[in-house]
Amino acid sequence: AQLRTVPAMVRAAAVRARAAPTRAAAVRVLKQTVAAVRREIMLVRAEDPDSARIRNAVGAGVSGVLNSAALALARAEGI
Repeated sequence: AQLRTVPAMVRAAAVRARAAPTRAAAVRVLKQTVAAVRREIMLVRAEDPDSARIRNAVGAGVSGVLNSAALALARAEGI
């Protein structure tokens, strides 16, 4: 498994989050996507431990972006 599916996962999450009926639903979508991305990274790491450092950096970046978006949505819900 390569991380080729991650961009599609992020795009799909963005579409689903934008279409979500509430901000809470959008946050839930983003959190589910973060978990899915982390699972993909763990699979790649298990298959090829030598490239773990690169995969970790990519995974941290993607997860960080999605977590930031989820946090921003969660905070905005109170506005």
